[in-house]
Amino acid sequence: MSAIDTAGLSELLPDELTLLMSIGDQEHPVGARIALRMLEENGVRISEASVSRMLARLDALGFTRAIGRKGRVLTTTGREAFELRRLQARRDETFDRAFELRSVSELLDWLRARRVIEGEAAYLAALRRDDDHMSALASEVVAHEDAARTGALGYRTVGMQMHLLVARAAQSPMFEALIESMTAPAVERVEDALDLITSSRGTLADSAAEHRRLYEAIRNGDADAARERMHEHLARLEQEVEQYALASDGAGLLTALSTLRVLGPRSAER
Repeated sequence: MSAIDTAGLSELLPDELTLLMSIGDQEHPVGARIALRMLEENGVRISEASVSRMLARLDALGFTRAIGRKGRVLTTTGREAFELRRLQARRDETFDRAFELRSVSELLDWLRARRVIEGEAAYLAALRRDDDHMSALASEVVAHEDAARTGALGYRTVGMQMHLLVARAAQSPMFEALIESMTAPAVERVEDALDLITSSRGTLADSAAEHRRLYEAIRNGDADAARERMHEHLARLEQEVEQYALASDGAGLLTALSTLRVLGPRSAER
């Protein structure tokens, strides 16, 4: 795909972007009246004069061009912008769906994906360690250990911050973005469910010791050991989920997820 005027695309107001996408969906040139109807179908209520001004602005930005008196069509740049925006929308939809975690198997897949990605982040963190990141990791480990010792662990425990700090210590925008997306607010209730599971099994405090071993591997610059410690930690959580689901024939875990509003509208499956 050739270069797209992304700066111009970012300047579009939401209604203008809606109009651009509507024109892109049409086989024939779009005039002001048709554009007005398409906008109305998308919940946009404006005058025909305003639509004409929007079309002129799309022309000025190079996204559309007039075909005589027939109306507008997308330019090459406009078509590329249309395809890019459509791809982004599909990707966002897929991404959002991935983190709905509607079943036990999807929860396990989430942990497996984290094991792979965060294991590599831990590997890089050990290779690229510096004083600032090590200080932050050390403080987090101590805080987690203190919480475990005093019985202050609970939902959204301090330990989750450790995973974000490891991502930052990797000093890789790619890994940081991936890990932050997998531990974002959208899946906070999944973390709550994991805390509920490990608490019921008496293993809630185990993560503190596992994080200590992970930190020491990173501090020692042992990249292979850091990766292995992360793998062991997340594999243990996978096992906790599997055993909890097995003990309750899956019902207990699904009830926990549903209670914490993790499940989507589709009926849960084992």
